[in-house]
Amino acid sequence: MNWDQLAGKIQERYGVAKDDAEKQISEWERKATDAWFSKK
Repeated sequence: MNWDQLAGKIQERYGVAKDDAEKQISEWERKATDAWFSKK
């Protein structure tokens, strides 16, 4: 899934504008760390 597809899914699911969806993705990318994806 690429950036545009992800933004589209967020728009569909949450009914937000494309700009808002892209801001949410950027915010998530900034906050995401490898620890989120490590296996416990």
